Amino acid sequence: MSDVEILGNEQLLAALELIKHSLPEKTAAALYRKGEEIMKLAKEKYVPVDLGALRASGYVKRYTDGKTFVVELGFGGPSAPYALIQHENMQYNHTTGGPKYLERPVMEQAGSIPRDIANEVKL
Repeated sequence: MSDVEILGNEQLLAALELIKHSLPEKTAAALYRKGEEIMKLAKEKYVPVDLGALRASGYVKRYTDGKTFVVELGFGGPSAPYALIQHENMQYNHTTGGPKYLERPVMEQAGSIPRDIANEVKL
């Protein structure tokens, strides 16, 4: 037995219109939540911590670039201008965290991102 129900032209068009408008927003929201999850992992497990400025500088932001939505994760800014050097220099020895502190959690989660987003976006 199928779960498909034929409603009629008006109802079908209304349902397709709803999907057209809700799918991008649901996808963007799911990607943002995944970005937050990755940032949390980076801050808890990977970021080098001395005084905490670098860890505190971590951010996740969501914006639209034309018709494309973007979720950006990063560290740095005025409170931690050394973020890129700390991320890339493999020679630094840290008592907590280490280099590639954003890349590592992204790579750790990369295989599950499409599945996690698809599961969350179900209409």
